[in-house]
Amino acid sequence: MKFLLKKPARPSYRHRTYRRVVFTEGVHDLIDSGARWLVDGIARGLCNERIMQQVLDGRLGENHVYDYQNDAQGRGHFRGIALGEDEPFVRDTIDDPTSVSYSMTVLAKYDGLEWTLYLHEEFVPSDEREQFLTEALTS
Repeated sequence: MKFLLKKPARPSYRHRTYRRVVFTEGVHDLIDSGARWLVDGIARGLCNERIMQQVLDGRLGENHVYDYQNDAQGRGHFRGIALGEDEPFVRDTIDDPTSVSYSMTVLAKYDGLEWTLYLHEEFVPSDEREQFLTEALTS
């Protein structure tokens, strides 16, 4: 599966700590809405030496999908998968510091120099989200 941009989405921001990570206005809005902790977690994972080595060696794809959903008990379910792989390389349940029920999908693409983070909506229409996740995040 390839990432196809639905509309122009240029990375306009660089992560303050993980300088190899840039992101679009949509991801910046996500940070402003209180989900900085989630974007920070994705950026930290992408810059992890083991993950980077697997991408550079070709053992892990350069296009990733990160899906997050929280439940009524305040537990967040987080999955990360490299497109084209059968199993998520990240699967975690974490305490969600917010009390709002929501779900989001962040896409990451590596161009050989840096990771770019995009919101799902910048790639595919929101009414196709479930089909996209079913295809991309099968386990």
